[in-house]
Amino acid sequence: HNNEPPPHQYYTGRSLVYSRFAFNWTLSYRRDSTIHCPYGRSWRKAKTAEEKHRYENFAEGKTKMTYGVISNCVDDAGRYSYVKRLREHTPLDLYGRCGNLTCPRNGSCEALLKPYRFAVTFENSNCKYYTSEKFWNALNRRNIPLVNWIPEQVPFDAPPKSYINVHEYQMEDLAKLLKRLANNDTEYNSYFEWRKNYTVIADHFAGFCDMCKALHNDSVPAQVVDYKSWLADDTCQGWTLTSIITRRIKNYFV
Repeated sequence: HNNEPPPHQYYTGRSLVYSRFAFNWTLSYRRDSTIHCPYGRSWRKAKTAEEKHRYENFAEGKTKMTYGVISNCVDDAGRYSYVKRLREHTPLDLYGRCGNLTCPRNGSCEALLKPYRFAVTFENSNCKYYTSEKFWNALNRRNIPLVNWIPEQVPFDAPPKSYINVHEYQMEDLAKLLKRLANNDTEYNSYFEWRKNYTVIADHFAGFCDMCKALHNDSVPAQVVDYKSWLADDTCQGWTLTSIITRRIKNYFV
């Protein structure tokens, strides 16, 4: 089990030299794992729940524009570099080591982030199937997530029109879109229409329950997994000693 993308599985590669064919199952965020263990998931509501849905103004109480939480300032996806440029066009509060604001790891952080209209939920790597808890947490906070996904990364169960992919816009156009949504409650609320039909949860541990079920299910076949080759079949590069050293040096000078 490993739920980090290949560029951040720092020591896994070395251990695979000695245990390449030692694994029978895989459990990770990847949909082609033996047991799929995503950081979050969605499912369609029962018809009765859809019918009971009441109108809600999701713009109400949103007094701030956009936030991001980034502590790794140098990564393969270039999150911090993009955010620095985006801040030149639109208000954006940055938390974590890369910003000037702090968000405690407790319930008070949730209270700090809920008043924002938008959330930067960029992934640190553009790897196949990789979507971390940041996206799902933003949905639960009722922020509109800004994502940096490539096509192979989009969750199959991401609720329709629940996010904005920054790759679909020039930066100036993205800033104009955010401003327009912030000033138009009707258009802003259109990004929450999915709540009539879907429920989301940010629960990474549900996959372990699925593993327990599979262990008691004789129909789940045993296999020998070439783990190293399986990891290599991706849209991103695995880590190297050079990449780690370079990243840490750059982080030091950010």
